[in-house]
Amino acid sequence: MLSERMELIADLTLVVAAALAGGFVARRAGQPLIVGYILVGVLIGPFTGGLTVSHVEGIEAKWDWEGAIAHVAAVANRPDGLPEGPGAQAKIEEIIMNWFIDSTGDAPTASEVRRRASKVMSEVRPAEN
Repeated sequence: MLSERMELIADLTLVVAAALAGGFVARRAGQPLIVGYILVGVLIGPFTGGLTVSHVEGIEAKWDWEGAIAHVAAVANRPDGLPEGPGAQAKIEEIIMNWFIDSTGDAPTASEVRRRASKVMSEVRPAEN
């Protein structure tokens, strides 16, 4: 238990120190602090080499988008298929929202759902000749 606490303290120390350094470098370069913070996040993030925080695998995404899109695919394979025509995207958004509510009791923001439904719509629209 003590080693887990020490790892957490080490991770927090790394993040704070890196953020301070990134902010300092950004300010010296005449850039907003957020630029330094973003660059530091990329540098110490789990998908780049070098220093990184411990136990990144424990961090999970809040929403199961793969499950929601799999549900949309299942709806597409039904005899009625996905909604078409005017209002189709709104109906797909509703399908996604209802899936989240049924699965978790909660749903992402409408703008998040709209963005994902828009991607679905762009892939299922027939190519115009």
